[in-house]
Amino acid sequence: MGLISKAKDGAKSSFFDSLKEGWKRLRNWLFTLLAAYILSVIQIVYGLDHMPSWSEAGTLFWHSFLNFPAFIQEWLVSTPFELISDHPILATATAILLSGYLVLVVVLIRAYRTLNRQSELIKGADDNAALLSQAGIKARYPHAKFSSSSAAWDALKQDIMSPENKFVYVLGANGIDTFGGPSSPLFNTFETFRGTVRVVLCKPDCKPMKGRALAVGITAREYKKHIQTSVKRLRFLRSKQKSVEARYYDGQPNWKLIITSQSLWVQYYLPGGPDVDQTPVWTMSMTENQDGFYHLFHMEFDRVWERCSNDAVNLN
Repeated sequence: MGLISKAKDGAKSSFFDSLKEGWKRLRNWLFTLLAAYILSVIQIVYGLDHMPSWSEAGTLFWHSFLNFPAFIQEWLVSTPFELISDHPILATATAILLSGYLVLVVVLIRAYRTLNRQSELIKGADDNAALLSQAGIKARYPHAKFSSSSAAWDALKQDIMSPENKFVYVLGANGIDTFGGPSSPLFNTFETFRGTVRVVLCKPDCKPMKGRALAVGITAREYKKHIQTSVKRLRFLRSKQKSVEARYYDGQPNWKLIITSQSLWVQYYLPGGPDVDQTPVWTMSMTENQDGFYHLFHMEFDRVWERCSNDAVNLN
C-alpha cells in the first residue's frame, strides 16, 4: 500500500473515530440533563425541600410501589394531573424536553447506523479497489469493433507509442483485423513503432484453422488468405528494418493477447464463433505483484511462443 492510500485510510479512520467520540459525549450529556430533570420532578412530587439523590429517589419510589394499586392511581393519574395543575411551566418544559430528547435520540441512532453503513460501504469499496489494483484490471469494453473513434483501440495505440514501451506481442488467429488489413487499427501503428514486434498466428491449413473459419462463417481458403495478408504486412515491416518476428501455432485459439511493456489486452475466442471483435475487451496494467493478470498472461504468451519455436515464419 502506498503512502497516499495509507493517508486516506488514516483520515477516514480518524473521521469515524471522531464521530463516535462526539456521539458518546453528546449521549452522556443528554443522559445527565435528563437525570437532573427526573430528580427535579421527584422532588416536586414528594414535596421535598432538597434535591434527592438517586438512592433516596429509589427508596421513595419503592415505598410507593409497595402500595400497589394505589401506586398506579397516584403515578398515572393523580400525580401527573397535580403536577400539570400546580407547575404548568415545568410540566410543559419537561414534556418538550422528553419529546425533543426522544426525537433527537431517534435521529442520532439513525445517523449512527447510516454512518456505520457508509463506513462498511467505504471499506468494501476500498477492498474492491485494492483487489482491482492487485489484479491490474484497468478497463472493460463491450467489443473491439474498430471505427474512426474507438476508445479501446485508441488507448492501446497510446500504450504502444508510449516512449517507455519497448515491445508489442500479439497472440491472435489471422491478424487481418488487428494489423494485417489496411483498415485495421494497428496497421499504421506497427509501421511507426520502433520496438520489437512478435506475432503468433494460426498455422495455415491446419485443422483448428479450418474449424475457426467455419465458426466465423467464411471458407478455409478465405481464412488462409487473411493469414497470408497479415504475414505479407509483417514482411513489409521487416523490409523497413523493423524488429519483427512471427510464428505459427496449430492449436485451437483461446485468447487474443496484445502485450506491451506496461499493458495487456485480452479477449477470448468462442469455439463456435462469433468473430473475436464481438467479444469483450479487458485491459490490464502491469503490477508490482507477480500474480497480477498482466504477468500471468505474459507467461502464457511466452509459453505459446516457445512451443512454436519450430514453426517460425520466414519474413525475409
